[in-house]
Amino acid sequence: MAFFSDKPYNDLPMLPPKVEIETKATLKKVISAGRALAELKGLGGTIPNQTILVNSIILQEAKASSEIENIVTTHDALFQAFSAKTSQMDPATKEVLRYREALWEGYSSLKDRPLRDVTEHQVWEPWILYMLDAVEQTALYTRDKILAIRTLLIKTLEFTREELPSRVYSKDLIELLFHRPYTKAQFLVDAGIAERKTAANYLKELEGIGILQNYKVGKEKLYMNKELFEALSK
Repeated sequence: MAFFSDKPYNDLPMLPPKVEIETKATLKKVISAGRALAELKGLGGTIPNQTILVNSIILQEAKASSEIENIVTTHDALFQAFSAKTSQMDPATKEVLRYREALWEGYSSLKDRPLRDVTEHQVWEPWILYMLDAVEQTALYTRDKILAIRTLLIKTLEFTREELPSRVYSKDLIELLFHRPYTKAQFLVDAGIAERKTAANYLKELEGIGILQNYKVGKEKLYMNKELFEALSK
């Protein structure tokens, strides 16, 4: 079935395409993108929670998009939204989080010009190079973010081991602070680190040595891992 821009096009040809796609340029890009992904895969397990990276990227983009429409919110409010109940969010933050969901949907319905050239003219190389470059650049960016988080985690483990009372310090406690930029007493309880009253005291001890900073969101008290938050906000 021939393609016409003003008519539905449901008879997509089967893959692989009948045109040559293993060009010198695409093979070269496959190698570099594969190398970047392999390095990223090896580093991923060195931080406590890898999903924090995805949320960080999406939230930053959502915030930037919202500012264009004069919906101003802060990274603080955005990250707090993941720890607080929806009813406690201000309207601007709710709007930004809707952008987050919209961006996820956008990934599955990308309509960039290279894709139209594939459909209309069977020109595959620009599209393939476009996607491979996106994979490579994202992998490199995420690698650098992981390295920054890992370095910060090691530094925080060493600092808290010396500064916290022995009854408070544990590797599990400090690693929990790197699962998300914000935490609260209930997270410590859920992780089996301490009962609620003791967990609240642990967080106060961490605030006392400058690792955490507390914020009130509705009736909840959240504690921000300040340096992690700064690393994710860049």
